[in-house]
Amino acid sequence: MSGLPEKDLFVARYAARLRAEAASVGVVIDDLQCTQLLTHLWLVLSANEQVNLTAITSPEEAITKHVVDSLLFLKPYREGAGRYLDMGTGAGYPGIVLEIMEPRPGVLLDSRNKKIDACRRFCDELGLVDVACCAERIEDHAREHREDYGTITARALAPLGVILEYAQPLLTPGGYVIASKGSLSGEELKHGSEVAELLGFEGVSCETFQLPRGAGKREILVYRKVGDSSVRLPRKAGMATKRPL
Repeated sequence: MSGLPEKDLFVARYAARLRAEAASVGVVIDDLQCTQLLTHLWLVLSANEQVNLTAITSPEEAITKHVVDSLLFLKPYREGAGRYLDMGTGAGYPGIVLEIMEPRPGVLLDSRNKKIDACRRFCDELGLVDVACCAERIEDHAREHREDYGTITARALAPLGVILEYAQPLLTPGGYVIASKGSLSGEELKHGSEVAELLGFEGVSCETFQLPRGAGKREILVYRKVGDSSVRLPRKAGMATKRPL
């Protein structure tokens, strides 16, 4: 594994950095959580040499932009309930991070088989027994899992309105969708609010965070499903992005 130290050395080398960066965004991690979070990152960076999981190859940058970025979901995630779904999980961010911090049954969903195969190996290595890994389009998954999830997460996935459309048929009544946006324009927020009303969501919160070491701003938006959609969902695969509501 070119450039990466062995797993135990990697964990020891970066533990203090991860703890400090997590604390800077208000998250305290214990010894086991720290080890598991860094082991997951080591597995991701190791697998990335064979499978394209992330464009970030620096451990220091990945700690901030993957691990700490995912920890920003934790507060609203804890306020949610029920089985969770991580849409477009990629290498398991934020889904695996949240499972390490707050274990409960959930599903990591991505349309790319190679990424889900990698997540399956990561979960096995980490002993995360309550997590299922599924390679499927979100719209197709919704046809078989209507209102199956109490909490849905989405990180760097799609415009806000699209995320809400994806989540609506999958969420139980009263369920939460938590979305992270690196750059949220007023236009996107306005459109998201219009789509939310159309689909039976109410806005719960919108918090702004600064990532450590000047790595950028994040908006964490939370919506609750409070009613029925006035649009029949899910639409055909791809329609949410091709013809947004």
